[in-house]
Amino acid sequence: MKLYTRARIERWIAEHPDLVQATQAKKKAAAKSVATKRAALRREVAAQIAQFQMRPAPPDQLLRRQAWDYYHSQFDDFDGRLTERALCAYVRHNYTNYDDMLAAMAGRCGKSEVYRIAKALVTCRIVREYRLSIHPLYAAFGGEYHRLFPQLAERSLAEIEEALWRMLEEGDGALRRVRTDEVD
Repeated sequence: MKLYTRARIERWIAEHPDLVQATQAKKKAAAKSVATKRAALRREVAAQIAQFQMRPAPPDQLLRRQAWDYYHSQFDDFDGRLTERALCAYVRHNYTNYDDMLAAMAGRCGKSEVYRIAKALVTCRIVREYRLSIHPLYAAFGGEYHRLFPQLAERSLAEIEEALWRMLEEGDGALRRVRTDEVD
Protein backbone atom coordinates (compact mmCIF):
# COMPACT_ATOMS: atom_id res chain seq x y z
CA MET A 1 0.00 0.00 0.00
CA LYS A 2 1.35 3.40 -0.98
CA LEU A 3 0.64 6.08 1.54
CA TYR A 4 2.00 8.93 -0.54
CA THR A 5 0.77 8.51 -4.07
CA ARG A 6 1.13 11.48 -6.33
CA ALA A 7 -2.65 11.81 -6.67
CA ARG A 8 -3.15 11.93 -2.87
CA ILE A 9 -0.44 14.57 -2.47
CA GLU A 10 -1.84 16.72 -5.26
CA ARG A 11 -5.35 16.37 -3.79
CA TRP A 12 -4.08 17.38 -0.33
CA ILE A 13 -2.30 20.42 -1.78
CA ALA A 14 -5.48 21.43 -3.63
CA GLU A 15 -7.54 21.02 -0.45
CA HIS A 16 -5.11 23.02 1.77
CA PRO A 17 -3.85 26.00 -0.25
CA ASP A 18 -3.69 28.18 2.87
CA LEU A 19 -1.21 25.83 4.57
CA VAL A 20 0.89 25.53 1.42
CA GLN A 21 0.97 29.31 1.01
CA ALA A 22 1.91 29.85 4.67
CA THR A 23 4.77 27.37 4.34
CA GLN A 24 6.06 29.09 1.22
CA ALA A 25 5.89 32.48 2.94
CA LYS A 26 7.92 31.11 5.86
CA LYS A 27 10.53 29.69 3.47
CA LYS A 28 10.77 33.01 1.66
CA ALA A 29 11.14 34.93 4.94
CA ALA A 30 13.81 32.50 6.18
CA ALA A 31 15.78 32.83 2.93
CA LYS A 32 15.60 36.63 3.18
CA SER A 33 16.80 36.49 6.79
CA VAL A 34 19.77 34.31 5.85
CA ALA A 35 20.68 36.62 2.96
CA THR A 36 20.48 39.65 5.27
CA LYS A 37 22.71 37.98 7.88
CA ARG A 38 25.27 36.94 5.26
CA ALA A 39 25.38 40.45 3.81
CA ALA A 40 25.85 41.93 7.29
CA LEU A 41 28.74 39.57 8.00
CA ARG A 42 30.36 40.40 4.65
CA ARG A 43 30.11 44.14 5.45
CA GLU A 44 31.58 43.67 8.95
CA VAL A 45 34.47 41.55 7.71
CA ALA A 46 35.16 43.98 4.84
CA ALA A 47 35.41 46.79 7.41
CA GLN A 48 37.73 44.68 9.58
CA ILE A 49 39.98 43.87 6.64
CA ALA A 50 40.03 47.52 5.57
CA GLN A 51 41.34 48.33 9.08
CA PHE A 52 43.53 45.22 9.19
CA GLN A 53 46.48 45.63 11.51
CA MET A 54 49.92 44.14 11.08
CA ARG A 55 52.52 44.68 13.75
CA PRO A 56 55.90 45.69 12.39
CA ALA A 57 57.90 42.54 11.89
CA PRO A 58 61.51 42.17 12.88
CA PRO A 59 64.20 41.89 10.20
CA ASP A 60 63.77 38.92 7.87
CA GLN A 61 66.34 36.63 9.50
CA LEU A 62 64.97 37.24 13.01
CA LEU A 63 61.40 36.66 11.80
CA ARG A 64 62.44 33.42 10.14
CA ARG A 65 64.22 32.35 13.33
CA GLN A 66 61.11 33.10 15.42
CA ALA A 67 58.94 31.10 13.03
CA TRP A 68 61.43 28.24 13.00
CA ASP A 69 61.55 28.21 16.82
CA TYR A 70 57.75 28.23 16.98
CA TYR A 71 57.29 25.32 14.56
CA HIS A 72 60.16 23.38 16.17
CA SER A 73 58.57 23.72 19.62
CA GLN A 74 55.00 22.97 18.50
CA PHE A 75 55.36 20.07 16.08
CA ASP A 76 57.30 16.88 16.76
CA ASP A 77 57.42 16.05 13.07
CA PHE A 78 58.83 19.47 12.01
CA ASP A 79 61.70 18.64 9.66
CA GLY A 80 63.47 21.99 10.06
CA ARG A 81 62.51 23.36 6.64
CA LEU A 82 60.67 26.66 6.94
CA THR A 83 58.64 27.19 3.78
CA GLU A 84 57.21 30.53 2.70
CA ARG A 85 53.77 29.06 3.30
CA ALA A 86 54.70 28.27 6.92
CA LEU A 87 56.26 31.73 7.33
CA CYS A 88 53.09 33.34 5.98
CA ALA A 89 50.94 31.35 8.42
CA TYR A 90 53.23 32.33 11.28
CA VAL A 91 52.94 36.02 10.38
CA ARG A 92 49.15 35.76 9.90
CA HIS A 93 48.66 34.38 13.41
CA ASN A 94 51.42 36.20 15.31
CA TYR A 95 51.82 39.63 13.69
CA THR A 96 48.23 40.49 12.73
CA ASN A 97 44.77 40.78 14.25
CA TYR A 98 43.61 37.85 12.07
CA ASP A 99 42.65 35.69 15.05
CA ASP A 100 40.41 38.50 16.36
CA MET A 101 38.71 38.58 12.96
CA LEU A 102 38.10 34.83 13.17
CA ALA A 103 36.63 35.16 16.65
CA ALA A 104 34.22 37.84 15.40
CA MET A 105 33.02 35.45 12.66
CA ALA A 106 32.48 32.46 14.95
CA GLY A 107 28.99 31.01 14.79
CA ARG A 108 27.74 33.54 12.26
CA CYS A 109 25.60 32.78 9.23
CA GLY A 110 27.75 32.82 6.09
CA LYS A 111 31.00 32.28 8.00
CA SER A 112 32.43 29.54 5.75
CA GLU A 113 32.21 31.64 2.58
CA VAL A 114 33.48 34.82 4.23
CA TYR A 115 36.25 33.01 6.12
CA ARG A 116 37.88 31.76 2.91
CA ILE A 117 37.76 35.20 1.32
CA ALA A 118 39.04 36.95 4.46
CA LYS A 119 41.90 34.47 4.87
CA ALA A 120 42.86 34.93 1.22
CA LEU A 121 42.78 38.75 1.45
CA VAL A 122 44.87 38.79 4.63
CA THR A 123 47.35 36.40 3.03
CA CYS A 124 47.55 38.58 -0.10
CA ARG A 125 48.52 41.52 2.06
CA ILE A 126 51.17 39.50 3.90
CA VAL A 127 52.63 38.21 0.62
CA ARG A 128 52.73 41.75 -0.76
CA GLU A 129 54.17 43.45 2.33
CA TYR A 130 56.75 40.75 3.05
CA ARG A 131 57.59 40.36 -0.64
CA LEU A 132 57.13 36.61 -0.51
CA SER A 133 57.44 34.74 -3.78
CA ILE A 134 54.58 32.32 -3.09
CA HIS A 135 51.15 32.38 -4.73
CA PRO A 136 48.92 33.97 -2.05
CA LEU A 137 46.12 31.46 -2.45
CA TYR A 138 48.57 28.57 -2.17
CA ALA A 139 49.98 30.23 0.97
CA ALA A 140 46.47 30.39 2.44
CA PHE A 141 45.03 27.02 1.38
CA GLY A 142 47.79 24.82 0.00
CA GLY A 143 46.88 22.71 -3.00
CA GLU A 144 43.18 23.17 -2.21
CA TYR A 145 43.21 26.68 -3.68
CA HIS A 146 42.72 25.29 -7.20
CA ARG A 147 39.45 23.75 -6.02
CA LEU A 148 38.35 26.72 -3.89
CA PHE A 149 39.27 29.49 -6.34
CA PRO A 150 39.92 27.90 -9.75
CA GLN A 151 39.16 31.18 -11.49
CA LEU A 152 42.02 32.94 -9.69
CA ALA A 153 44.77 30.35 -10.03
CA GLU A 154 46.64 32.12 -12.84
CA ARG A 155 45.91 35.74 -11.88
CA SER A 156 48.33 38.35 -10.57
CA LEU A 157 48.35 39.40 -6.92
CA ALA A 158 46.52 42.66 -7.75
CA GLU A 159 43.88 40.82 -9.79
CA ILE A 160 43.39 38.28 -7.02
CA GLU A 161 42.91 41.00 -4.41
CA GLU A 162 40.46 42.90 -6.63
CA ALA A 163 38.40 39.77 -7.31
CA LEU A 164 38.38 38.78 -3.63
CA TRP A 165 37.20 42.26 -2.58
CA ARG A 166 34.43 42.03 -5.17
CA MET A 167 33.40 38.61 -3.80
CA LEU A 168 33.38 39.93 -0.26
CA GLU A 169 31.38 43.05 -1.09
CA GLU A 170 28.90 41.50 -3.51
CA GLY A 171 28.58 37.94 -2.28
CA ASP A 172 27.85 34.87 -4.38
CA GLY A 173 26.99 36.78 -7.57
CA ALA A 174 30.52 38.20 -7.77
CA LEU A 175 32.03 34.74 -7.34
CA ARG A 176 30.04 33.47 -10.33
CA ARG A 177 31.07 36.50 -12.43
CA VAL A 178 34.75 36.05 -11.59
CA ARG A 179 34.56 32.39 -12.60
CA THR A 180 33.31 33.35 -16.04
CA ASP A 181 35.77 36.23 -16.62
CA GLU A 182 38.52 35.51 -19.09
CA VAL A 183 42.05 35.41 -17.75
CA ASP A 184 44.20 38.07 -19.40
